[in-house]
Amino acid sequence: MANAGGIQAIASQPDGTMWVSVLAVGVYRVVDDRWTLWGGLHDLPREPATALAVDPGARLWLGYVDGRVAAVDQGRVTVYDTSDGLMPGAVQVVSARGRNIWIGGERGLSWFDGQRFHAVRGAGEDMFGNVTGIVESARGDLWLNTTDGAVLVSSGEVRKLLANPGQPVESRLFDHLDGMSGAAHHLGPWPTAVESTDGRLWFTTAEGVVSLAPRPPARNTVVPDVYIKSITVDGKHTSVEGRTDTILQLPTKPHVLQIAYTAPSFTIPERVHFRYRLEGSEMGWEDVGTRREAFFTGLPPGHYRFQVIAANDSGLWNETGASLEFVIPPTFLQSRTFLAMCAAFAVAIIWLLFVLRMRQVRAKLQWRSEARLLERERIARDLHDTFLQGVQGLMLRFQSAAERIPQGEPARELMEDALDRADRVLADGRDKVSELRATVSLNLPEALALVGNELSRDYAVGFRAHVEGDIRTLDPLVQEEAYRIGAEALANAFRHAGATRISVATVFGRRQFEVRVTDDGCGFDLSSARKGRWGLKGMRERAGKIRGKIHLSSKPGTGTTVDLHVPARVAYRNAGDGRRGWRRMFGGLDGEHRK
Repeated sequence: MANAGGIQAIASQPDGTMWVSVLAVGVYRVVDDRWTLWGGLHDLPREPATALAVDPGARLWLGYVDGRVAAVDQGRVTVYDTSDGLMPGAVQVVSARGRNIWIGGERGLSWFDGQRFHAVRGAGEDMFGNVTGIVESARGDLWLNTTDGAVLVSSGEVRKLLANPGQPVESRLFDHLDGMSGAAHHLGPWPTAVESTDGRLWFTTAEGVVSLAPRPPARNTVVPDVYIKSITVDGKHTSVEGRTDTILQLPTKPHVLQIAYTAPSFTIPERVHFRYRLEGSEMGWEDVGTRREAFFTGLPPGHYRFQVIAANDSGLWNETGASLEFVIPPTFLQSRTFLAMCAAFAVAIIWLLFVLRMRQVRAKLQWRSEARLLERERIARDLHDTFLQGVQGLMLRFQSAAERIPQGEPARELMEDALDRADRVLADGRDKVSELRATVSLNLPEALALVGNELSRDYAVGFRAHVEGDIRTLDPLVQEEAYRIGAEALANAFRHAGATRISVATVFGRRQFEVRVTDDGCGFDLSSARKGRWGLKGMRERAGKIRGKIHLSSKPGTGTTVDLHVPARVAYRNAGDGRRGWRRMFGGLDGEHRK
């Protein structure tokens, strides 16, 4: 017989076999005063058991300090550990009633479903603390003795748990407020809770033994009233009792905000639980237990609503609770006015930089256009002063040589014919030089009028030039291309239309700029123009450079109208500078500007 001075736990099976766990020795199987260490079972863990119990099926359950549990069934040993769902930590009590196996330990409570264990959690994910005693009463209620006090899980909650092991259970704590003196022993001996044959429950605590006659606890049906008492901002206390229907104006930039609240109860006020939230912030509902103060730090400016609700000792909640609205005004640097001023200042700076950039782009474009026009003038001057004068001199010499050839000689006739052709070439050269100079020295209406008047003298056709609207300064490129298009249209009309009257109108409109050439000639079929006649393709290409369009209308016998349309924002130098300059920065009007 082993020394009984170090016995940790004892259990008896229906056949009279006893199992005894001896500290620092091991587990004995006792039959007819014969003590067999480890019960003669090779698979039994080789360490003393901290808890022993026998279930109604005569299985022996053994708990160990390392958190393992062993089951012995007719000589077969099965060992369970955390991989089977057991809570970690030392096993302190094993309870078996009916088919339910309960394991209590320093980390909480577990239930065995026949295959594996499940952790039992209370509402709010509580783990029931350190469990040293378990009693499943005849009514089906589950009583636990913990270091927090005695815990009751009603039979209804137990049934819910067995049906859904992962579901948290509601429980009722009995502590010093209910007369439960002391807390359960957590160093042994265990178990610390038993049920006597008369149905009474007995709990051992650090201060003695407590007896409880189990009956359904009285339910507190009184909903607690909730009150907000005061608000303290950076140490300055303000009472708000009776003022919760007003909106409080708080100082700017509060560092620490403290709100005091309460919910009186005539049963156990210490068990009134609270939840609160602060609308206007990112926080949701906070479960703060029995704490009666809320703290907030560094709240930004805004409108807030503090709401608090409470539950009595029976868990009956006042869902309405109490609320308090307050406003934290912004400082000037936090105000919308300041932000709007900053935004306006930023926009002004961006616009100023944009305008400066547009002026720089416009100046560069103007310089390029002027340089191009000056280059054209130089070319015209050089052609006139060198090439044309040189050709004129050569013609005079050839004329002198031709006059020395006798009349009637074939050579003289050939020379005179060549001189006539040279006169025509020289005249064409002078016309081209005049065209080069026209856009340099004249504005567009004058330049077109000059071209029309010269053609009118050559072809003896009536001509009229007029201007509609107030004359505005044109973009140099638009002026140049419009002149080329207008001159080409006039030349076509004089040469091919067979007209008696030809007119050109320069229209300075609000929305668009136009150059319109009209004749009363023979007209033509538009399909022939689409095949490339009349120089229309070249005119359209020039119009495309300045974002313009050519509109052509004509029918045989009704005359012809060639109309150039250019948007005002593109045509005029002082219209839409910002928008046109923006386009020029990122692509320009045509390839000429992108060079």
